[in-house]
Parts: sequence; C-alpha cells; structure tokens
Amino acid sequence: MTITRHSPSNGPTSPDVWGLYEEETGSIQYVAACPATGQAALIDVVLDFDPKAASTSTDSAKAVLDLVNREGLEVAMILDTHPHADHMTAAAWLKEETGAPTAIGVNGGDKTGHVAAQK
Repeated sequence: MTITRHSPSNGPTSPDVWGLYEEETGSIQYVAACPATGQAALIDVVLDFDPKAASTSTDSAKAVLDLVNREGLEVAMILDTHPHADHMTAAAWLKEETGAPTAIGVNGGDKTGHVAAQK
C-alpha cells in the first residue's frame, strides 16, 4: 500500500494528514497528526480479507503503523467514521497493538458530527 496523498500542516492548528489507498476495497485510510505533539488519529483502517482463503490479515493496518513509526508519531486514538459495508475494520487489532482507545460516530455515523464514547 502506498501513500496517495500527504497534506502537511499549514500552521499550529492544522494537522499533518496522510491518505493511504487500499486497492482491494477502494478505501482510503487516514493518519491525522498534530505536528506539535506528534499524537495521531488513525481513521478507517482496513482489516484485509481474502475471500478465496476465507481469512483475514493485518497487512494494511501494519502499513499504517509503519507510517506512524517512520514519522515518529504516537497513536492517540483509532476512529471509524461509520460501519463499512465494503470492508472490515482493523480497530480492534490496532487497539491491541497500540493501546489507543477506539471510537465510532454516534449511531454508527449519523452525520451529526458526534463521536460515541471511547471503548
């Protein structure tokens, strides 16, 4: 998986944002980080699924963590914007790996901008 876009911070209140395209599902996973603190949010990270083998893998999530480590960031939260019909989330695996809390939009992403309680 490759970084498809990097938008550097435009100032003290602007995050650094990386987008990573996952070809199988056509999903873009994001890392948004505070340039001052190095704390990052991982957003909509994919758990890979091989339908022929009926198995999952964490290759995409590992690529996201590789970026986090390469940039010297600390994962502060893991977010899913809503439940995804086209792929599974890697949030549980990422929580095990990083210890960061997970969250999803209220009502699974009701477009109100609210975030549910962290788990």
